[in-house]
Amino acid sequence: MVKRKPTAVPRMLEYNGKVQSLRAWAKELGICSKGLITRLRYTDDKEKIFRKRGSVERKPSRGRKVINYRGVDYSVMDFCVAYKLPVELVVSLIPYGYTGEEIMAEVNERYEEISLDFNCEIW
Repeated sequence: MVKRKPTAVPRMLEYNGKVQSLRAWAKELGICSKGLITRLRYTDDKEKIFRKRGSVERKPSRGRKVINYRGVDYSVMDFCVAYKLPVELVVSLIPYGYTGEEIMAEVNERYEEISLDFNCEIW
């Protein structure tokens, strides 16, 4: 960005043949109007001013793990709720670097062991 001394900001802006108010441009860009005014004050480069924020892919906060299962990223809780899995078991498998498919296989295997232990018929 070309730095310069702050200047007065116009009420209406023209970009790509479109004339709109500052508020309308700010809304379209996904920023607050104060942020747009700051951009206008300190740079001449219209491309930098009208740069849209890309749709930022949400990243889980530190400590939260992402489980990719069938091409979809899940947080641990979302994964457990979506597939009705025990949270403790899934959390215990994560440190070993299990993928979503491996976690599902492990859970199914452990459930089979549990069901074999009870080995009872339901009438």
